[in-house]
Amino acid sequence: MTNRKGSKIQFVDPNKVSEMFDRGLEFHRAKQFDKARKIYEHILKVSSKQPHVIHMLGVLAYNQNKFSQSLKLIRKAIEYEPEHASFYSNLGNTLKQMGQLKEAEEAYVMALEIDPALYQAFFKPWEFVFTKRRTIKI
Repeated sequence: MTNRKGSKIQFVDPNKVSEMFDRGLEFHRAKQFDKARKIYEHILKVSSKQPHVIHMLGVLAYNQNKFSQSLKLIRKAIEYEPEHASFYSNLGNTLKQMGQLKEAEEAYVMALEIDPALYQAFFKPWEFVFTKRRTIKI
């Protein structure tokens, strides 16, 4: 089957989205960013409201120093799933790279409030948060 432009239409079983996402993560970890991006984007064609996929596209943009794009995508993922700590952590990383330290701090604090265990798991990105006079319930 083809679309109006003559391109072949590919159908993907929605039950295979998780498998595809895992494959995208493998490419991402191997720094094969173009392959990972194609998989993530393909998943979003099948189901556009996939916050983890949108988040990983944001992380991929961050990995490629495309910070404005990263910021947009991670914020979109947060809109869909506002209680996911790692989304805020990566938002903080992006904002920090963009020199927006106050906003980065707020994102890191939000991540820690959602999941205090992140402090032990990822101390380095948060270092500057704890140099401020601020009390965070952990």
